Amino acid sequence: MADAAKEAGVRALVGEVLYDFPSPNYGPIEKGLEYTATLIERWQGDALIRVAVEPHALYTCSPQVLARCRDLAETQGVPLGIHLSENKSEVEEISKKYGRRPVAHLMSWGCYLPI
Repeated sequence: MADAAKEAGVRALVGEVLYDFPSPNYGPIEKGLEYTATLIERWQGDALIRVAVEPHALYTCSPQVLARCRDLAETQGVPLGIHLSENKSEVEEISKKYGRRPVAHLMSWGCYLPI
């Protein structure tokens, strides 16, 4: 996608979706984080393309994966993108599982939302 956006001359924020479970694209999460780091390095300083660290959602990423994603984003100085509070059932699931609503849960792991 980054190559296509660059060729078209449009700005794009891209990344690889990360999960607790193996992805068909990269396999286990360790490989997904390595893949993301490689994308960041490849596109660093490009005028059109930026890479974000992209854990999928709170219901597909453990707090440990969120912390690793946060650390990678902070270390590399790139955005972190995540699906958050997509629907009522997600809010209920996260509230029941972690004892707090999705935004509070995300923030408890040091992932802050820009204002």
